[in-house]
Amino acid sequence: MPPFFNSKHTCTALAVLSIMLYSSISHAQSSQNQAAMEVIAKAQRLNLAATPTWRQMLYFSTSAAKDNAAANTATSQARNSPVKHNFFVSVEGENNPQAELDAMLEQLLSASDAQKGDDSLQCRFPARTHWLRQQLNLTETQLPSANCAKFDAWMATINPYQLSIVFAEEYLDNPVSSFGHTVMRVDSPQSAADRSQLADAHAINYTVNGNKDDPFILYSINSMKGSYPGEFSVQSYTDKIKQYQQDEGRDIWEYSLNLTPNEARQVMRHVWEIKDLSLPYYFLTDNCAYELLHLINIVRPQMDLTKDFATVTIPADMVRTLKQQNLITATHYLPAAQSLAQAQQNLHYYMPRSKSAVVTNNTNTPTIVAANNNPLDAHELKRFSVAVGQQSGKANYMELGARVGYHDPLDAPAGYPSYFDYEVLSAKLRLFADNSHTSKQADNQAVEVEALTLIRGRLLNPVNGVKKGKTWGLNIQARQVSEGVGEVDYNRHLVANLSAEVGKSFAYGAPVADISDNQVTAISAEPPPNVCYGLATAATQVGKGLANGYRIGTGVLAGCRQQWTPHTRSTIEVAAPYWYHGSHAKAGSNGYWQPTASIGVQHDLSKNSAIRLSATHTWQPNDLADNSDIQLSYLHHFF
Repeated sequence: MPPFFNSKHTCTALAVLSIMLYSSISHAQSSQNQAAMEVIAKAQRLNLAATPTWRQMLYFSTSAAKDNAAANTATSQARNSPVKHNFFVSVEGENNPQAELDAMLEQLLSASDAQKGDDSLQCRFPARTHWLRQQLNLTETQLPSANCAKFDAWMATINPYQLSIVFAEEYLDNPVSSFGHTVMRVDSPQSAADRSQLADAHAINYTVNGNKDDPFILYSINSMKGSYPGEFSVQSYTDKIKQYQQDEGRDIWEYSLNLTPNEARQVMRHVWEIKDLSLPYYFLTDNCAYELLHLINIVRPQMDLTKDFATVTIPADMVRTLKQQNLITATHYLPAAQSLAQAQQNLHYYMPRSKSAVVTNNTNTPTIVAANNNPLDAHELKRFSVAVGQQSGKANYMELGARVGYHDPLDAPAGYPSYFDYEVLSAKLRLFADNSHTSKQADNQAVEVEALTLIRGRLLNPVNGVKKGKTWGLNIQARQVSEGVGEVDYNRHLVANLSAEVGKSFAYGAPVADISDNQVTAISAEPPPNVCYGLATAATQVGKGLANGYRIGTGVLAGCRQQWTPHTRSTIEVAAPYWYHGSHAKAGSNGYWQPTASIGVQHDLSKNSAIRLSATHTWQPNDLADNSDIQLSYLHHFF
C-alpha cells in the first residue's frame, strides 16, 4: 500500500484540510462582517437614520429629525399595528430609527439573507433596500439581489409608471365620506398614454375598516377617536370609480402628479412594505388624504407635505396643497352617471333651441362643461369673521366668529357639490357696548357666546333633479334662543340644541350652457343654480334659562337660495316651530308658536373673502317684545 494510504497519514491530511477549510470560511465571514461594519459605519457617518426619507418609511415623525439630539428618540406610528413585529427588524425599531437601520444593514449584508428568497429582507422591504442601495452606493457584490418572486409578480401586474391623486366629491349620504375621499391612481405606460384604458390602471385606497353593524353615532365616534383600524388596499381602478360614479353618483377629479416613473416605482415598493399594516384610523387627521401625502413624502421628503395637517386633514385641502407645491401637472374630470344624466336634462331646458344629439361623455356635441365642484376652485375651509350689528333695535355689538369648516348656503359655491351645506366646529362670540341686551341689570357682563356648533348640515336633493336622494338636515350645537314664557328670567338663553329636518326641495333657473348660432354647443353637468325647499322639523333644547329647563319643538320651515351673479347670492327662510315646555306657573299654556324669518345676502370680494348682510326677526308669544337682529360682516377663508 502506498504511503499516502496509510491511515495515520490519511487522518492527518483530513485534519489539515478541515483546518484549512474552516480557516478559509472564518476568514470569509470575518471579511464579510468587516465589510458590513464598514457599510454600517458609513451610514452612521451620513446620519441616514435621521433623514426624513428613512423616518417616513418607518412612520416616525419627520419633525424630530430636524433636531439631531432627538433624531434617534421617537415612537413610530406603526407601533399600534398588530403586525408591527413584521415591520421592524430590530427589537428596538419602533422607538429607535438608528437601531432599525443598523439591524437592517447587518442582516441585508449577511450571506444568508439573499438566499431566503421571498422571506428575505430585500423582498419584505424593497423600498428600504432600494433606498439604501442608492444612498450607500452598494454594489451587487456587496448586496446580491434576492429572488423576490411574489413581489416581482405583483409589480409586474401593476407596472407603475405614473401616479395621480383622485378626489371623489363630498358625499353627505355617507358620514365617512362627508369630506370627500381621495385615492391614488397608478397608471401603467399603456394607461398613462391613454387614460381611458382603465383596465391597465390600479387604485391605492386607505380607508377605515369599521364595524358596519355599529349604529351611525357609534361608528362616527369610533372613526373620530381611532378605535377602528385603517387599511391599505390595491384594487382595480375600474372597480373603484364604478363605486363612485355609478353606485354613489359622485363626480371624480383626477390630478396627474409631477412624479417620475422611478418615483412611481419607489412609491409602490413602499406600498408593498405597508400593505399589511393596520394603523388606527382618525377621521379628521390620519385619514385617506394624510396617508396618500405620506406616500408622496417617501419620494419627495424635502416637501414634508404632512407638516400642515397635524390637527385636521381634509381631502380638498390636501389637493390644494399639492397644487401649491407644483405637484399637479394636469386635471381630468370624470362625471358621474348622474351628472351625465343631469347634463342631458339641462339640454332639454333649451329645447327646441338646440337640435343637438344626446349628451355623451365623448367628443360628440354638445360637449359637457364640468360641474362646478373642482376643489382647486373652492374657498379655503377655515373661516374667520368679524361683524357689527344691532340686537332688538337697542343693543349694539361686535361679533367675532371662527369655523374649522366647511361651507354654508351663502358661501361661494365653486368647488363644492350643488346644494351642499355642511359646517363643523364653529364658534361666535358677541361683545356688547353695554348690558342693554339683557334684563339682568345687575349683570354688567358685555360678552356673550352666541353659538357653538359641533356639526350643522343640510343636503338638498331636488325632486326635479336627476339624483334621487333625500332632502334632510341635522344640527348639533349650543346657541342663543328666545324663550316664549313671560317673566322667566331674561328671554335669550344659551341652550344645547339637537334638531333634524326632512322634506322636499325644488331646483330652478337656467343651467350653464354655451350657445352659438342658436345651438347649444356645450352644456353643464351642474344642476340649476337656484333651489327652494320645504322641511318638517323636530328639535330638543335643554338649558337652565328655559321655563322648565327644556323645550321640545316641531314645525315647518321653508326657504330659497338665489344665485344672482357669479359673486352674489341670497337666502330667505321662514320657520314656524311649536315649542312644548310642560306646565309652568307663569305660563299661560304648555306651549307656544314662535315664527322666525331670516334673510341673508353675500357678495364675494375674492375667492377667500366676502361681505355679508343678514337679518332675523322672531315673533314672540304672550305679549313679549319681538326679537330682531341685523348685522354686517366681513368673512375671510384661510388654510
